Amino acid sequence: MMADIMGQTGAILSVNIRGLADRKGLVAATLLCVALVVATLLGLDALSQGLRKTLAQSGDPNIALIMRGGSQAEINSSVSREQLDILLNAPGIGAASPEVNLIVDGFRRDDNVRANISLRGLTEPGIAMRDAVRLTEGRWPSVGSPELLIGVNIARTYRNMDVGGAIEFGEVSWKIVGQFETDGSVAESEIWADLAAVQNLFERGNTVQSVRIRVDGPQALSALMAYSENDPRLQLAVKSEAEYYAAQAARTGELVQYLAWPLALLMAVGAIVGAVNTMLASVASRTTEIATLRVIGFRRRAIFSGLIIECALICSVAGLIGAAIAYALLDGLTASTLAGGTTRIGYALQFSPSSVMQGIALAVLIGVFGAMIPATISSFRRVTANLTH
Repeated sequence: MMADIMGQTGAILSVNIRGLADRKGLVAATLLCVALVVATLLGLDALSQGLRKTLAQSGDPNIALIMRGGSQAEINSSVSREQLDILLNAPGIGAASPEVNLIVDGFRRDDNVRANISLRGLTEPGIAMRDAVRLTEGRWPSVGSPELLIGVNIARTYRNMDVGGAIEFGEVSWKIVGQFETDGSVAESEIWADLAAVQNLFERGNTVQSVRIRVDGPQALSALMAYSENDPRLQLAVKSEAEYYAAQAARTGELVQYLAWPLALLMAVGAIVGAVNTMLASVASRTTEIATLRVIGFRRRAIFSGLIIECALICSVAGLIGAAIAYALLDGLTASTLAGGTTRIGYALQFSPSSVMQGIALAVLIGVFGAMIPATISSFRRVTANLTH
């Protein structure tokens, strides 16, 4: 009996598919509606995936990041000179990089809107600590001089950031002497300068906001944590740089949880309504055909399954179209978002196979739910009602 129903379902499905050309207007509307749902979901997910990848590339597990206790970001932290001296005398530490992270203004190239940029003051050990950094143009800033090194994303995104030019921060004119890249990490959305110059020209005294210390593995990191906890003069938070950026990346999951899927599901409701209307119109035009199938022995379940599978197939094709459109238009596109609510991080949108599969699965579900009511009406209506409809 099951084999008979499957055979009948296949026969009905074959007839339905051959008849799609007669309903191309309705089918095209369904394809467009569902494709837009999938493209929207994948576009928002690509934003999240791109930012996650950028943040994941930014952390080194063998670098300890030290900030004021309770600080969630470097911009909100401070480390005094006394605390820095105590840290530098800790046993077993490697190279150390005291750093200042400030907010300066820039104007975006595309719309000339003012936006916050991260200016980092650091020393040569801090640059050497970032293994992936490469000078792409110009030279390194001189010690104590108002000179800037520009991340490649800053150079792409903001006006007046060309090597050889100058930009004013406050009443000081800073000369842009070089440009760097770091394999797509967060640092490419920063401007670097010599620590002493930043402290002097921004009147920061001897205070820094964070300290990076190279450690020799997890045990050395744990020892540094214990050293900080046991000295009441410190009261500093110690974590690996990788852990710091992983925590920021985890928070970007809210983008999908609170924006992408709810928006996609809301649009999916509209797509389901469209699919219901499409299938109802399709069934209404085939009532005599469906009644004839019933008369010659086709079972209700076969007719029901054939219509469900037909709509699911149409929507799966729409899902593939939506995924292709999103990939063609957005993959590799550069976007930016606020980091810590203050500065902007630039990153490239990224698509993952799992998100594409989720988008296609959503399209199939739209097809199944969209066909449920029309399939029920057509397969369980009395044969005489179909013949006289």
